[in-house]
Amino acid sequence: MEIRHVSGAGRKPRKAPGKLPSWAVIPIILIVIAGFLFMPKMEHIEDVNGPGDFTLATLTDADILARTLTCTGGPNKSTGRITLPGGWELSSGVKLSANKFSGVADILWADYLLPSDFELVMDHFSVESGNFRMMVINNGRIIADVQPGDSIDLLIEDLTGPTYVRIAGESAAFTIAMTETYYDWFDHE
Repeated sequence: MEIRHVSGAGRKPRKAPGKLPSWAVIPIILIVIAGFLFMPKMEHIEDVNGPGDFTLATLTDADILARTLTCTGGPNKSTGRITLPGGWELSSGVKLSANKFSGVADILWADYLLPSDFELVMDHFSVESGNFRMMVINNGRIIADVQPGDSIDLLIEDLTGPTYVRIAGESAAFTIAMTETYYDWFDHE
């Protein structure tokens, strides 16, 4: 077997395989920007069932499970010292809240490869107005609804696969608070 060393003098340099030519990058960027400009905007979904009824009136289980809707109006996240209704405080907490939330969003999630216990611990969850629902979804099924209250501790045993705490709202004002340590156990935005 003979090995020859060939000099590169006088040859054009080769382009790396799979690399886009520089002139092709600008049209791709323009197409992406145009997609965002013409993408339909999520509008607020009005509360049609009155101030005392927080059940969803427009969004269906199919909308929630498919998560085809984006959301508008939050939720907003704040961390640190959190003062809750009744005057008590979390020294190191996470508060998710909104004044007019519409749409569907995941606030916590985990993916369990082996059977695992899922525990949702919240220090406070309240709905002040609009329509709102919080649920736990596992493998594409709603397995639990979370009811508003203080000191919520929901335990679901032996889950496998993707698991989400998903919220859905129609012009909803809500507050969710939990300790920062607990919040960091899960994946979140």
